[in-house]
Amino acid sequence: MSGSSSVSSSPIAMLALSAALGIILGMIEAKSSKERLILSPGALDTYVARVNHSPIRQLDYQRALSLLASGKRGELNDQDRELVLQRLIQEELLVQYASDTELLRTNQKLRAAVLQSVLAGLNIESLSTATATDSDISSGFEEYLTQLRNSADIRWIAIQ
Repeated sequence: MSGSSSVSSSPIAMLALSAALGIILGMIEAKSSKERLILSPGALDTYVARVNHSPIRQLDYQRALSLLASGKRGELNDQDRELVLQRLIQEELLVQYASDTELLRTNQKLRAAVLQSVLAGLNIESLSTATATDSDISSGFEEYLTQLRNSADIRWIAIQ
């Protein structure tokens, strides 16, 4: 029984690590608004790989490369670029695994970690505007939740 828990905790740990990476990338994006990535026109629509019909966008790849470059003393080489791409592919595979196995619904720790990551991402996005106040962030978040609720198909089931 202990062997099965270590197998199931490994994908969860990787998903939590991926969520943390997402938060870090969001913070870097918000902090370095002056140092925008130089991408060719249309790069937002291009992708560097496809994993089970899900694209890995050029923009995400460039952000990950920038993150690696900021922590490295020398120039990035082909091996670094390959490593970044392999990590993004692994991340996508883990996300797809979590989605296919409904881990987000069945594992409360993973669900809490993902929700924290989403909330942190929304907060970072709000903070990236220079004139945002606490009330702006709060009202923007409430507006976003209202928009999600209005576009969702919610059906109440009678509880007896």
